[in-house]
Amino acid sequence: AGFLPLRDGSVDIVTFDYVLHHLTGQGELDRAIEVVFRVLRTGGYLIAREPSSHSVGGFILNIANKFRLMYALTGASNYEFAIAPPYLLGLFARHGTLVEIRGLSYLCARRLPIRIQEIIDELEPRLFGGERGPWRADFILYIVRKT
Repeated sequence: AGFLPLRDGSVDIVTFDYVLHHLTGQGELDRAIEVVFRVLRTGGYLIAREPSSHSVGGFILNIANKFRLMYALTGASNYEFAIAPPYLLGLFARHGTLVEIRGLSYLCARRLPIRIQEIIDELEPRLFGGERGPWRADFILYIVRKT
């Protein structure tokens, strides 16, 4: 992601599907965002889906990785960190305009019994409403238009 052999302004859409949080742990996030906006044409879109550090799951992920426990606990990398929405929004704002931010799942990515999930579905608009409500979702979809 830090090196895309494409011409400047030659791409209409770039998607990152659960990629950026891996780049955070490798120290490559800022570079990857710079490269993406270089290859995007004006009016093109960056679409990213990422875990949020403001969610319960993201908080647990970050604590486990801070102490390098994730591999021992789950077999997953110790170098992936859920990203704070304000930080990612700041990176995007340097190059584009946020079109939409949408929380995709709440409370442990729907790994609860079906009846409990149904109750959560009914409560979500009240629990997670407002401008920053989506930040508390387990995963966030960001849609950014290059300006």
